[in-house]
Amino acid sequence: MPLTELRLSWHKLCGVLCLFSVFLVGCQSTKPVQDQSTEPAAEGTAIPAAEAEARLLRAYDEWRGTPHMLGGMNRNGVDCSGLLYVLFPALFDHQLPRTTEDQARTGSRINRTDLSAGDLVFFRPNRKTRHVGVYLSDGDFLHAPNSGVQIDNLSDTYWNRSYWMSRRVLTMIPAQHARIPTDQPVVEQSGRTGW
Repeated sequence: MPLTELRLSWHKLCGVLCLFSVFLVGCQSTKPVQDQSTEPAAEGTAIPAAEAEARLLRAYDEWRGTPHMLGGMNRNGVDCSGLLYVLFPALFDHQLPRTTEDQARTGSRINRTDLSAGDLVFFRPNRKTRHVGVYLSDGDFLHAPNSGVQIDNLSDTYWNRSYWMSRRVLTMIPAQHARIPTDQPVVEQSGRTGW
């Protein structure tokens, strides 16, 4: 085989392996997550909970029913951490890490009883799987399970049994002090993470 064809084959193999590794890190993690708490987002991302929920519900109208695709980050297919990775910068001007494992280390841990719109909710359905969604209100949360983007409730038997922890990544402020535009569009990104 000529050297040029060998180089092309090698580059194709590397590309395929990189893409495959992205699919493996989506919603599942086999490593235990160590809590490396950081403070919630800076003052620039402060937002009232009611506004956070309204933005998330508008985004849900656009993303509802998007199929689950491990490693996906657009409306053709998205995984749980990919959905939040795309939504948070578009809705809150706040960048989250790409993987569930890394998202579980951001912000500060909060009690389930203290949940507010925009907080991350994490689940451990089994020993190997980790899942993340974003809290709305009244127990409802937005996420991308295997059945596609939807809203479920923490009191549902499956999610209640699988609940692991919650983390706050946004700073909430009283509504009377908020000066947040309400018409920010949801930005769709390509299906590649660049890894």
